[in-house]
Amino acid sequence: MISSQPLLVLDVDYPADSAEWCPFDNFHDILLCGNYQLQANEGSNESDTKRFGRVLLFEKSKSSFSLEIKDERNLCGVLDIKWSYKKLHNKLIFGVVDADGILSLWECVKTGQDAQMCPVKTSLCNFDDPCLALSLDWNNAIDYNNPEIVVSYSNGFLATHVCTETGMNILHQWKAHDYEAWICAFNYFNSNIIYSGGDDCKLKLWDKRCLKKAVVTSNRHSMGVCSIQSNFHKENVLATGSYDEHVLLWDGRNLKSPLDDTHVGGGVWRMKWEPSQGNYLATASMHNGCHVINYTDTSAADRPVCKYNNHQSLVYGIDWYKGASYNTKTLASCSFYDRSLQLWDFKIK
Repeated sequence: MISSQPLLVLDVDYPADSAEWCPFDNFHDILLCGNYQLQANEGSNESDTKRFGRVLLFEKSKSSFSLEIKDERNLCGVLDIKWSYKKLHNKLIFGVVDADGILSLWECVKTGQDAQMCPVKTSLCNFDDPCLALSLDWNNAIDYNNPEIVVSYSNGFLATHVCTETGMNILHQWKAHDYEAWICAFNYFNSNIIYSGGDDCKLKLWDKRCLKKAVVTSNRHSMGVCSIQSNFHKENVLATGSYDEHVLLWDGRNLKSPLDDTHVGGGVWRMKWEPSQGNYLATASMHNGCHVINYTDTSAADRPVCKYNNHQSLVYGIDWYKGASYNTKTLASCSFYDRSLQLWDFKIK
């Protein structure tokens, strides 16, 4: 069950849309938070709209549930943050995509009691018109020697970027959706497979070896598809979320008919599988708080769902703390207009 009261509520000054705990041993207490601020000048056109944001680096206290800010960096509006699942050249690396359409890589460095972020490299697709970079994912969750990042864009394109010791290069870029490509994700057991979701209400499966046409296109969601995550522990298990307020569970080999359909209320902007066994799925459900869905029994007709709704605003970011014991997991969630970052407990029965 979910704790009724948050362990911590922190004002992060700007609207918050990303929360990402560090996955690496001895660094689990590091938490990243992304901000996105939209500032429109009254009476001006859209081209005069300014987007700005920050990446904040917090460290959780070892003895209590408090967060201390260690570093912050100003960027254009931050749309998504993801840690590399494996160290890159023995470094702790995370990727950020922003409203300038830029993918940037950062290293987390800790010396003594201090942790900071250091810029590493950037990559920018050469599109005809400016666009926003909306989401990213890494392909090295299981094991991969040549890490790649896939990025989705507001012009409906996807692009894959390869990371080397000397830089970051664009491998492929292609038109994937008619409108905004809200989300992209790798199949972690087969990095040739990429999933994408867009404002055209389509979920698509792509094979990098032939990108002329999607291998499969699903119209099962009735509104824009804005969250996708492959399960780290269960091959072929995939979850998708949409503005239609439904979470669908899929066998990735059959995107015609979902295994399960759970209505959580509120558009499902982000989802994260519980990292130790992958039986629980946490959702940032925008207008309707956060949920944890129990998929321990994948055939259950009445899916057990827990809800946490202390946020007073759109919930956009959520992630599981990787250093907790198995029975009790701490989650971080962040919301937009109330500008809060919250920690709360979920107890596994």
